[in-house]
Amino acid sequence: MADIIRKLEHTAEEIDGAIDEVSEARGDYDSLNERLEDLDADDRAALAEIIDGGDKNVLDFVEIGTNNSHGATFSSGGVSWTLNEDGTVTATRTEASATDSSCNLRISTGSLYVDDYCTGGYVLSGCPEGGGEDTYSLRALRGDTYRVTDTGDGILLPAKGESTDIYINMLYDKEYSGTITFKPMICSQAAWKISKAYQPHRSGGAGGSAVTVYSSSDYTITPYSATNPHADYLTATAEGYLVGNLQTVHITGTYTIYYSISSGYGYKICDITVPGTIADDEIEIAFNACFAQYLTDGLYYEFFIAKIETVDSVKKLSIYCKSMGISHGSGGTNKTFDITATFKVSG
Repeated sequence: MADIIRKLEHTAEEIDGAIDEVSEARGDYDSLNERLEDLDADDRAALAEIIDGGDKNVLDFVEIGTNNSHGATFSSGGVSWTLNEDGTVTATRTEASATDSSCNLRISTGSLYVDDYCTGGYVLSGCPEGGGEDTYSLRALRGDTYRVTDTGDGILLPAKGESTDIYINMLYDKEYSGTITFKPMICSQAAWKISKAYQPHRSGGAGGSAVTVYSSSDYTITPYSATNPHADYLTATAEGYLVGNLQTVHITGTYTIYYSISSGYGYKICDITVPGTIADDEIEIAFNACFAQYLTDGLYYEFFIAKIETVDSVKKLSIYCKSMGISHGSGGTNKTFDITATFKVSG
């Protein structure tokens, strides 16, 4: 019996020792798990920093509006839309309306479409919190064949199938009133899982914002009076924006013509000094620049054009008035012009 008791005591000691070893090991295991969790969080934060600092947002839009009216600002359905320097878009209700306000994003240099990202591997996001059918939303659209709506949580862009020419649209409901800011972004599904933070589109890596917006105070408009003594009868404003090395300027105004213009004759009405340095003499894109507005009167018409010219050793944007057809005679009429020109800048 004594031998049996001694063996049991020895076995109990072994069991106690084993339990202690297991407890110690479990403590090490829990500690290791905690360290792994901390390490995972650090790794996730580091990875998010890399993703958010790079080319995360592939949505490189440069304008807002519609096919017929677009630029850095846009108005429809009683809502004023503004493209901000960080690539966000602010919408403000300015008056009551019986219709919803709809505003598109114009991708790159005038195209509307994001077909390349409708593959099932990208996420559309940027609708403000509180989005819905009765407030506002951010959408990827192509008629009834492709319709994806983000109301604030981001949404996967499914494969487009046979759909083509898919565009991004922001909708502001006619019953809603307030100021909201959209943060349009398309990023890979993998990047979205790591970080849902908005980042502006960047070309070639971190640094800089998607769009730099210039106000009228950034442009100097100088009436040209060398050939026309009444060139001071000019009312004009200019606004613009910069994306990469392309600057777009939108000039609107009226000009009073006080004498007859011979057939085919043209003359300068103003020079515009722009922010930065114009790189060359070519206008890359001209929305309505060559025939800004037909102004008919009998058998003649007039139009305004934009050119890049060197004035006092500085390249400037120059606006000309030209007339085609038969001379209209007396003059003294106000002519309205609306020109948008895009050109390269350096630096």
